[in-house]
Amino acid sequence: MIRFEDEQMLAVVIEANLTDQENYIELPEEDASPMTFFQMFFSKDIVTDIVEQTNFYSVQETGKSIKLTEKEFNDFLAIHIIMGIVEMPSYLDYWSQKFRYDNVAEIMPLKRYQQIRRYLHFVDNNHDNGDRYYKIRHILEKVRQNCLKLQGRENKFSIHEMMIAYKGGKAGKRKQYMKDKPNKWGFKNYVRAGVSGTIYDFVMYGGEDTFRYHSFTEEESTLGFGAQFVIALCQSIHRKPATVYCDNFFSSPELFYIPRENYGIFALGTIRNNRLRGAEKVIPREKEMKKKERGAFSESTCDNNRLAVVRGIITRLSRL
Repeated sequence: MIRFEDEQMLAVVIEANLTDQENYIELPEEDASPMTFFQMFFSKDIVTDIVEQTNFYSVQETGKSIKLTEKEFNDFLAIHIIMGIVEMPSYLDYWSQKFRYDNVAEIMPLKRYQQIRRYLHFVDNNHDNGDRYYKIRHILEKVRQNCLKLQGRENKFSIHEMMIAYKGGKAGKRKQYMKDKPNKWGFKNYVRAGVSGTIYDFVMYGGEDTFRYHSFTEEESTLGFGAQFVIALCQSIHRKPATVYCDNFFSSPELFYIPRENYGIFALGTIRNNRLRGAEKVIPREKEMKKKERGAFSESTCDNNRLAVVRGIITRLSRL
């Protein structure tokens, strides 16, 4: 049971664990080319898999391979990156007589582009296991593993949701709406990023199927959906001690206690007033705190669980 009191908390010490560092790779220098950074995440083995699956699918459909090569696929990928920067009403416009855009049209003939687009595939359709992302899961997991290889030196992380923009109509329940995001429609992705801004792990939202490939203890299973994202993203942190930061969508006293006890990871975040588990009765009320000057704070602690709730004035009233 979590019980808060008006007293100072005892210190918590977590033993350092720097194992498995040989599996990590260093981030390139800041002046490295964009292609170098891109290929760290979208590696050559991913391109090889996509080419193989695309050729295989074309044989399944027509009895004949389109003979896509890795170079051609990279050209196809480059076209899509350019299209995302220089937008036109229709992809046909890039090759049209009136609007022709040479930076696209000269990379690949329109008919070849359409052929690759028609048969582009990432997995054998016969291997549907009910996963809502099964058609891209193999690629997602390879990108994720590439992210995990980069986290060697950092031990401070932020956990937050981001939106992968998508306005199409074929995503079913995977497509989500978030009114406060710049891209309001798309695929919701929960990420763990370091101080550098690099993403080191992520979990794609898939409704009740979201944690298909994650396991939780009985205690962790009782937490809310938001808190379980934090737990799932903490499970891949191997360099200890580490600290994760999150906002009040995820936060609860239980969430801040469990990562430390189960994984040796500290957690800090803002928290909603209705999740304070009694701490609101010990610390001064919000009306009282608002009368104080910037920098004022009050602390309530739970020494059994080594937790502290701090209500203070930063730029406005905040609860940590």
